[in-house]
Amino acid sequence: MKKQYEMLKALIDSGDSKEIIIKFQTNMTKMARGKHNIFKYIPKFKKVYMVASVDGIGKTIEYMRRRTDWPELVDNIEQTKKYDNAVVDFNGLVSFLSVMRFYEVIDWCKDNPVIDQINWAMLENPKHFSAHNLPKKIKDDLIIKYAKFPDIVAALEKPNDPTVNIQDTFQYLLQQDRYYVGTKWESHLFDVFPELKEFYDPNYESPDHMDKRMQTELKKGIEQVYEEDLLT
Repeated sequence: MKKQYEMLKALIDSGDSKEIIIKFQTNMTKMARGKHNIFKYIPKFKKVYMVASVDGIGKTIEYMRRRTDWPELVDNIEQTKKYDNAVVDFNGLVSFLSVMRFYEVIDWCKDNPVIDQINWAMLENPKHFSAHNLPKKIKDDLIIKYAKFPDIVAALEKPNDPTVNIQDTFQYLLQQDRYYVGTKWESHLFDVFPELKEFYDPNYESPDHMDKRMQTELKKGIEQVYEEDLLT
């Protein structure tokens, strides 16, 4: 995003940056592009808020947000916090996948004071990835874990959508797994979320018209949800 850095430079050159508060919504994965490095700009502004899109830690986020490197993300957070005028917040999405591990994000923030605050929202669309469309057995176990978080409990207590077949969700996720085979981002659904495997039917075949519609819906929805890092 060349124009973004051009704007930051213009604000610095004008002398106005010291009175300006800026906020970035970012994946915190890449902090530089070409000759531009965000760390060079932070001290020039009055306050800088980095709102990181984090829905899991470790292998969980590396699976859900492919091309994310968790140690690199943590290092970028620590580098940002070296500046007295910088604040890092987490903003996560509670979804079909993330809800199975989101409590780990909450615990990580409690244990790591580099995070100022954590916020989250419930993913409603695409509906295949809404938390309430998990198998009831998994939802019942999670409700106990999230007893102190009524909004997450409420999402899990919603009935499953009768128009959603979890096998279609599995097919989409496994297709994504196959896409990354042989790359450094290779990861497998049932390795990261083994509790899902008992609900998978390897013999299921989605009707052609349903498969195409579902694939289009999921692809469009996921592209909107997991947008590219705004710093790059």
